[in-house]
Amino acid sequence: ALVIVAVALALAITSAPAHAAPTARGAHRSAPTAARRSASTSSARTRAAAAVATLRARLPKLAVQWVWSQPGPQAVGGLASLTRGTTVEARARHFLTEHEALLGGVSVADLRLDHVSRANGRQVARFAQSWHGLPVLGRFIAVAMDAGGIVRQLSSDAHPVRDVRRGAVGPEIAGRKALLAVASPGQRWRVQHVTEVIDLTPRGAVHGYAVDLLGAPNLQARRVVVGSADGIAHRVTDRLRR
Repeated sequence: ALVIVAVALALAITSAPAHAAPTARGAHRSAPTAARRSASTSSARTRAAAAVATLRARLPKLAVQWVWSQPGPQAVGGLASLTRGTTVEARARHFLTEHEALLGGVSVADLRLDHVSRANGRQVARFAQSWHGLPVLGRFIAVAMDAGGIVRQLSSDAHPVRDVRRGAVGPEIAGRKALLAVASPGQRWRVQHVTEVIDLTPRGAVHGYAVDLLGAPNLQARRVVVGSADGIAHRVTDRLRR
């Protein structure tokens, strides 16, 4: 049975975009573009399946969790992969580079270390996905290894980023749009921080801004994601105060 390490390895799985999204200019993707995107996902899935089959041939107790609509598995347990490196990050990166096909089209070069944690005799390197240097909201890959540096589990909810919609809305306008999205009687909000991001939505990959807000008088904290192509606040979530 697959044992999930209790150190932030249970990553939320988001379904792959189901519909073609408008391009930065507002036009819908052409059929050839959608076909190329579908073919690319299918190719990544085929490579990931081949990588799993290769591992299973030498690791009969390999346990895999995979929503087949996704281009790669969400969890692979029962691993016993030797790694090289002097740090947890280096050893995790060595493993990911050697088994990049498991990532379903996500490049190791697009992963930045988020943090390293230790619990239950294991070390976990958690990487955040990025795209051209921009963070991809909420997408992570985690590698768990034992004290000897042997990788035991891989968890992922990363997804390849393609056909990003982007437009002319900048951070200042995004801040104002975010304030409008949360406006309510008796509550005052101010912008704390604005971060340029990529958000993977049901409509596809969207370039935009994550606007962190702090409210008064009860000090609520929220994050509003505003798309740069349409200026719409398409995601509002509560967050921990910083």
